[in-house]
Amino acid sequence: MKKAITILLAAVMITSAFAGCAGSANPSSETTAPATTSAAETTAPTEATTATLSETDDAIVDAGLKVNKDGKITDKNGKEVKTENGKVEVKTEDGKTVKVDADDIKGANENKKAASSSNKNTSSNKSSSSKKSSSSSKKSSSSTSGNKTSGSSSSSNKSSSSSNKNSSGSTTTKKPSTSSNTKPKTVAVTSVKLSKSSLTITQGKSSSFTVTINPSNATNKSYTVTTSNSNAAVSCSGSKVTVTGKKAGSTTITVKASNNKSATCKVTVKAQATSKPTTVTDDTKLTHKQIASESTMKKLTSYINSYFSDLGFVRDTSANKDNSGWLYRSSDRYPGDYYFSFNEIKKREAEYFYDTLYANYSLNGWVIGENIQPSEIGFNCYYEKRADGEYDIFFCC
Repeated sequence: MKKAITILLAAVMITSAFAGCAGSANPSSETTAPATTSAAETTAPTEATTATLSETDDAIVDAGLKVNKDGKITDKNGKEVKTENGKVEVKTEDGKTVKVDADDIKGANENKKAASSSNKNTSSNKSSSSKKSSSSSKKSSSSTSGNKTSGSSSSSNKSSSSSNKNSSGSTTTKKPSTSSNTKPKTVAVTSVKLSKSSLTITQGKSSSFTVTINPSNATNKSYTVTTSNSNAAVSCSGSKVTVTGKKAGSTTITVKASNNKSATCKVTVKAQATSKPTTVTDDTKLTHKQIASESTMKKLTSYINSYFSDLGFVRDTSANKDNSGWLYRSSDRYPGDYYFSFNEIKKREAEYFYDTLYANYSLNGWVIGENIQPSEIGFNCYYEKRADGEYDIFFCC
């Protein structure tokens, strides 16, 4: 069976070789082609090139029997078929029962593929042979009548390009493709997304965010950026928007797509910090770090001790937090970046300690300066450094 298919395929290849010549676009080569070529084309075998299968092969193929990669025989649903001595039974169209093995099944499926390919080639060559015979006949007629062969060939080629004859002799005209005239589909923008919804920048400084236009295949992904006032300026580069602070205040930045889809970013511009003076005096505004420093604590406790001594209180250096007193932490009264001069701080603290001392004695029914005198009250003010670097001030009495 395999040998017969090989022979038939060889016949198909020969027919295709003649068809190739007839399809040449060179008019001169067509006019000089030997007459035997035309005869070979018109007498090409037709029925002999049609491949067929044996009844056993047909039965195997109809049953959908195949051999899987493990060498097992399976049916059309891919399920393994039970075998007896490596064989299974199939029935042919005439009712005969035939036992076949894996090799028979492989061969039948290969023959089926070969036969299918052979039949397709045979059908194609029949049509080609018919066309070439007609073309050859036209050329011969043109030459006999004394007309120029090149002109006849050109006319024949034009006719061939505009229509194809089918096996029944009718002509089918090809319609021009309209796919190139179809307008591309427009994809609209559905949303605008910003990587940041808010920004805080210092005057004269810059920050940025990125813009994403959705969907990614939108037809027009262009956008515009505007600010609600002149507190900030913007510049764009691709999907990046850079914002620069101009004046202290706030502004809203709006990013709008071509179809008015938009998103906003709220921007706060902080005033530029003033430079710190190089010389610090008692009237210089101090930061928390400067206030909560050992030099300031030493200076402050010294002032408070002098202040109460001048009022008539008696300083007792033995007084400490273990026997009497109260605690003041510099970090509690001066958090963040509040600005006070030393003169402001010493006044605040001296008055605070006096008011607190006066209130505590009043709780016991004593009024300083009336039934108890300052000279009867001992006191001491000192500082200690904590593990976190801050300072505690103790005023004890």
